[in-house]
Amino acid sequence: MDPLTEDLADPQRPGTPYDGIWACACLIHVARGDFGMVLGRLAEATRTGGRLHVSVREGDGEDGSTHGSAAAPRHYFETYWREPALRSALTDSGWIVSEVRRCVGKPYDRWLSIRASRA
Repeated sequence: MDPLTEDLADPQRPGTPYDGIWACACLIHVARGDFGMVLGRLAEATRTGGRLHVSVREGDGEDGSTHGSAAAPRHYFETYWREPALRSALTDSGWIVSEVRRCVGKPYDRWLSIRASRA
């Protein structure tokens, strides 16, 4: 699903907002310039007071690469975040940050795990 362009509504419950959204390690693939728009669209699809979990890699900049073969290329893109900028993007998009956790994955990559609620 492309969170910038596709309908985010639950097809099983049209017109009913989500109680919460779990975005574990998937929004890392959203470009920094589009991130606020995606967070705003997620807020619009969530009820007031609804919850959000987001985990992103901690760091600076963006990274991209292509894997696979010429016949079946796989394009990979990743955005890294620092806590102040991530908090700001969430707040500006209609979320209230309640918790930030740091964790280390494999191989030693650092993650920010955020819990927020819709304003």
